[in-house]
Amino acid sequence: MQSERTSPMSGTAVKLWAQTKVLSGALLACLLGAGLGLSPTPAQAQAPTEIIHDNGSAAYTSVGPWVNSTAVPGYYGTNYATAPGGGDPAGTLVVDNTSAGFSTTGVWPVSTAVGGYVGSNYATHAGNGEPPSAIVSDNPSGVPTGVWTPSTAVGGYVGSNYQVAPAGTGANSFAWSVGVGQAGSYAVYARWTAHPNRATNARYTVSHAGGSETVTVNQQANSASWQLLGTYTLGAAGEHRGGAQR
Repeated sequence: MQSERTSPMSGTAVKLWAQTKVLSGALLACLLGAGLGLSPTPAQAQAPTEIIHDNGSAAYTSVGPWVNSTAVPGYYGTNYATAPGGGDPAGTLVVDNTSAGFSTTGVWPVSTAVGGYVGSNYATHAGNGEPPSAIVSDNPSGVPTGVWTPSTAVGGYVGSNYQVAPAGTGANSFAWSVGVGQAGSYAVYARWTAHPNRATNARYTVSHAGGSETVTVNQQANSASWQLLGTYTLGAAGEHRGGAQR
């Protein structure tokens, strides 16, 4: 048998020779490092032995969080094992918001609204949220005048709910009293959940050291964020009132 190979070296052709002979029915070859595949004759071939290792096999082991599932069909056996992409490697120390070592500064309500979290829920802090030093007075600490109904229909509220009043002449009002520990200048904000049925001319009145001021806002815009009403001088003695009218 003879073979020929070309080489890029100096543009020359190199011929390689191999001698073959038949010994005991087997073909032997020596071709300067070239490999030759040999196949058994039909008489020599044996039926393959099938060995299957499934996730349910005794020889199966896993490292890390692998959960059995039947969500996607086409698996072998009764189920398959799956691990989330980007999951934690084995031995990772995970501190979740429900762990003993977790703590927060400010308001971080828990939620399950968006999937993909670790554990039973996650803690979230809204953009444009209040700083840790903020004094927050929510509807449970306010005093309503007229009919104000609790609701959770529109997301983005503070606490467990918010209260709404039907359109009116301004006779419906809601008042909050806030005490500050130190006299000084304070920025006063209001927050609401926007909706097409909200007032475009809701009035907030802020009582301060120099008197009071009424600010009109459009509650069909700027949902779920703190909106500045103004900066006022507040004294440390007594409480300072703010109110909304509908």
